[in-house]
Amino acid sequence: MSARSQDEAFSRYVLQTGVVRIEQLEAARDEQRRSNRSLSEILVALGALTPLQRQDLERRVQQGVGETPQQLGPYRLLCKLGEGGMGAVYLCEDTLLQRQVALKILAKDVTDSPESLSRFRREAMAAGKLNHAGIAMAYATGEDAGRHFYAMEYCRGESLDKVLKRLGRLPERKIVETMRAVAQAMQYAHERGIVHRDLKPGNVMLGLDGSVKVLDLGLSKNVLDREQSYQTTSGLAIGTPHYISPEQARGDKEVDGRSDVYSLGATMYHLATGRTPYEGATAAAIMTRHLHDPVPDPRAANPELSEGFSRVVRMALSKAPADRYASMGELAADLERLSKGQPVVALSKRRRPRRGSRGGRSWRLVVGTVLAAVLAGIAIFLYRWETRRGGSVASEARDVERPQPQLPSSEERAQAALARLFDGLAAEDRAGRVARLGSFLEEHGGTQVGAQARALLREIERNAAADAEVARWKPLFDGRSIDCLVEGNRPHWLVEDGLLTHRPGATDCAQTRRDFEDGAVRIRFTVADATYLRFTIRQGREGGYSAIFDRRALARMQGDQDLIFDCRGARVTATLNGRPQPVEARGAPRSGRLHFGVSEGRLRIRAIEFAEPSADGAALDKARNVE
Repeated sequence: MSARSQDEAFSRYVLQTGVVRIEQLEAARDEQRRSNRSLSEILVALGALTPLQRQDLERRVQQGVGETPQQLGPYRLLCKLGEGGMGAVYLCEDTLLQRQVALKILAKDVTDSPESLSRFRREAMAAGKLNHAGIAMAYATGEDAGRHFYAMEYCRGESLDKVLKRLGRLPERKIVETMRAVAQAMQYAHERGIVHRDLKPGNVMLGLDGSVKVLDLGLSKNVLDREQSYQTTSGLAIGTPHYISPEQARGDKEVDGRSDVYSLGATMYHLATGRTPYEGATAAAIMTRHLHDPVPDPRAANPELSEGFSRVVRMALSKAPADRYASMGELAADLERLSKGQPVVALSKRRRPRRGSRGGRSWRLVVGTVLAAVLAGIAIFLYRWETRRGGSVASEARDVERPQPQLPSSEERAQAALARLFDGLAAEDRAGRVARLGSFLEEHGGTQVGAQARALLREIERNAAADAEVARWKPLFDGRSIDCLVEGNRPHWLVEDGLLTHRPGATDCAQTRRDFEDGAVRIRFTVADATYLRFTIRQGREGGYSAIFDRRALARMQGDQDLIFDCRGARVTATLNGRPQPVEARGAPRSGRLHFGVSEGRLRIRAIEFAEPSADGAALDKARNVE
């Protein structure tokens, strides 16, 4: 491989893994144009990499390049998206149709296995039979230089397992909306004889355009194809243990669409509670619980869920297929009723338990338990083999290009600069203020921001004539941005026209209103975990204060100093201008008074007194500094 090709492969890999930032790579490329050194050598010289990192990365890149060709058929490989038990998935460019695709390539070490190769071909055939907006589309299959592959739709968005890691759990309304789309897509597949057999959060993608797509038919089974019956051996459980149906856990040969109904119920439970229905130390233990443990009520883990939602989940999780929804269509219909506030059908027509002698039931329970343990022992080998090779391809395969925050416009940057000029507490001489305003007007004189600056200049002149004190600008909150701390994270909030939205997530919402009489801007918003918060932000001589009624966080904003406090009992942590600072705290936040001070003399010890919100939803207008 040429030196140039090596540098290109190296740059792609370090960007993909996030080891090097794009600006560092661009700086290294600029330096490379003036020298004959390799890109990796320059990155070490610039401090972007250590020598040990360079050696390790070069070894990984060389191994990857040596094992995988740069092009298969018309598909030019760009970067690896993920890898699982059957092979790897790459983002590729279709050189014929000029589009990006996801290309699954069967691993070399399993091509000698007739069963693995047959399963790989079956996956492509199963996906190729389906043409539905809610299912990732298969484009083509082929073989090149001994490599078997198929091209499929590259889905841009975020898989539900990634959403769970980011948010913990989802609101009921969002779950109902998303799962109804999945159920409708799977009803389409079931009508054509295709059973997924591995539905889980990692196999559901939320597109950037708001679409919902089902991914990965790698374990699908065409129940209409009689010649395929040998493909899935009776007694071998295939699926993901946390979402596997009891019949799959037993290794039943006959599995129909109701198995997918169960897996979707387990997925709904996880999305609503933040945990899977059954936990265990091993795959065998989890599958045994799917077989024998009572169906859990999701409201036990999340009391905010509705009774209707709980009934839908519990019916989908019924042990016997006959007790579940007969089809995905029925499940989708109940989810639609739930979204409209109508009564659901779930559990209203449950079959009565079959009667029999206690001895007969005990005998069947013993035999079933022993059989389940034996089958689970066999299945655990397959599960560990799959996870050693990197887990499910689907959760990484068509994963994620998260929406990036848009860069601020020139006017927004000017507005921010103007705010920085006058939003401090430190006194500044009048002449200095006027001079800085004059420079600002030269650059932004014809804009709306320039008009604001001109008005400030006139205000300074009026204050100078009326008052001997140094004139200060005391603006209201500028309606553009605010940083806040929620549950240990510091997201960025944008405020425009009274609507507060969270970037980059899309699950949070808020409303704002200005009160020009007392100089306060009040904000209330609901975050993904349904915590209800209210802020009062004030600007004035003492800067701004924010108080949250549940006292999990307290924010004090004062000029260029941005102090965010996270209250846990009597412990308080703070961030000052993005840098952690030690904080002293006295008293419990629940008492309504919080004493705190930042080290290095940055702040005096103060007490913040705040009140509960009123029943009519009024904001916190009693928050004040009481020294």
